[in-house]
Amino acid sequence: MTGSNLHITILTSNENGINAPIKRHRVASWIKKQDPMVCCLQETHLMWNDTHRLKKGWRKIYKANGKQKKAGVAILF
Repeated sequence: MTGSNLHITILTSNENGINAPIKRHRVASWIKKQDPMVCCLQETHLMWNDTHRLKKGWRKIYKANGKQKKAGVAILF
């Protein structure tokens, strides 16, 4: 593939909790500005039933959360 510029952008961030709406908005704005193909969020501190808050604008989301507000990770495609 001569002349092609194929690349993948991966963004990773340790959030230390994104439960507060203002923090989620700031993080979402920053991610949108960076325009990554893949985004990895560590320490989301979201509970299992709160992960619907991540679904805006992503094709696929993989997440691992517990029943308590501890740790939690999300990989967004």
